Amino acid sequence: MFGSCDESENASNGGNTGHNGSLSYAWSSIQNADTMTLFCIQSLIYKDKHGENTIYPVASVKIWPKYPTRSYQIGKNPTPIYLQSTMKSGYSGINPRYRTITQEISMDDGQIFMAEIQSEIHSYSRYGREFFYPYIELQALVFTKAIVQHTDDMSTAYISFRVPWTISNNTSFGNQEITLSYKKQASSQIDKLLHTSFAQQVEWYTDNSFVLAVEKTETWEKSGQKITSHYSPPLNFNIVGSDNKSINVSDFDFKGIVQSSSSNWKKSHSDGWQISQRDVRQTVRFSNGIEYFDDTFDYPVYDVCLQWEGQTFNFDLSVAINVAYQINILSSIKARNLSTANVLLANRHFSAEVASELIKAVPDIADTETIPDNGLPYGKIIGFAVSAVFDPAALTNHSEITKKCVLIHYETGYQWGICDYNQSFPKEFTFVRHNYNAFNSVAKETPTAEFRLAQAVDMPTAIFWYDAQNHQINGIDALTCKIKGWKNIVDGHYVSAISSYQAQYLSSYLLKLSSPDGQSMTFASRPY
Repeated sequence: MFGSCDESENASNGGNTGHNGSLSYAWSSIQNADTMTLFCIQSLIYKDKHGENTIYPVASVKIWPKYPTRSYQIGKNPTPIYLQSTMKSGYSGINPRYRTITQEISMDDGQIFMAEIQSEIHSYSRYGREFFYPYIELQALVFTKAIVQHTDDMSTAYISFRVPWTISNNTSFGNQEITLSYKKQASSQIDKLLHTSFAQQVEWYTDNSFVLAVEKTETWEKSGQKITSHYSPPLNFNIVGSDNKSINVSDFDFKGIVQSSSSNWKKSHSDGWQISQRDVRQTVRFSNGIEYFDDTFDYPVYDVCLQWEGQTFNFDLSVAINVAYQINILSSIKARNLSTANVLLANRHFSAEVASELIKAVPDIADTETIPDNGLPYGKIIGFAVSAVFDPAALTNHSEITKKCVLIHYETGYQWGICDYNQSFPKEFTFVRHNYNAFNSVAKETPTAEFRLAQAVDMPTAIFWYDAQNHQINGIDALTCKIKGWKNIVDGHYVSAISSYQAQYLSSYLLKLSSPDGQSMTFASRPY
């Protein structure tokens, strides 16, 4: 098979500068067996509050003939005639967003060209609105011509298409040409397909990136073997641990429990590939009965299948993970905990670790078991959490979406209150008896529902809240956080956890909690 475009590789360059970004681009093409892929590699330079940034969006066209050979009747013109084109288009992803057009182009000899056209779109938010950076937008293929070259026993049909393109702000436009070919045989010389087989494989092309492939091998009577590979879009995998940290503790008698949580599946479709992805978090929660801390490990999981040649190919991308930890006492006042996660995916090993330095605080008072006279019968204080909370009612009444929850964990349950994010402490608290030990926030399913205890989980692209049965109560993605003004941002990430409050355990039943602005509140309990 033969393919070409009207520009040699990297020969066509362009540029566009606007108030919201500077775009330059270059065209290139790759021929792989019967498949021609045309790329528009772009360089987008833009400025934000962090300075100048550069990203590299890609627009692409992939086209291939469905059949390697078509026949024609001896004595008749073998030049194929264009019949029709059908297509469908859609969008996937958030930022970047992908516009994908799938197209089938039919010729009168039964040949069908399959095409996938994709444009990559980046955006930013300002004044509560979404704006788009300039990008190359590709349109559906347009048939231009068909010619046939003859040899003694075989003819070759060359089919040409043009690819219309524009820059999104309409400052530039043009066409790129693609030509593909296939064989034409006289009816008395038709090759006969003897056997077809398929093989699946995973191909790693970087330490953290891979593609899936299905290889089709056809054995023909005259032309022998023909191999065609169908590749998935690039997929990425890595496991990332939370930051190392130093923690003040009352003792080193910590026990760990491993818990797992995950986001909802995100589904995409591309050229017969059906790809589902979700983010998984393994949390090791350590507790000594008074304090607790978490070590977390994040990684993606995939569920992928391909529908091709009338068959369905499923890929085993199951993740085998082992999480372990070890606390080493270094001195009477210092210990070190090391949590490790080892993962195996498609015969490749990944690992991550989190180190926590534990420092034993010297008590401010001699009697650490003083029981306050005004304590409520909730039992010993196990820990506390301060978190940002998503209020779904704000999406309809246009108020602040970010609230604040202060939560105290006792032996018998939780005392919690909710207030505006800018306030230090709630004015009212509610106590709920519960034996689940992982609540750190509150949430509600709908704008009119009541807040209830929840476990907030900060994922790389979203925040989720779960109940004690690990059912999702609610969630908010990073794009909504950005557009609606989520207030709790740490190192450029939208998170629920607020770690700036300081705790002073005056005894097992008395906790003094101080906010960053110097205000404090004391929580008192007694044996139940």
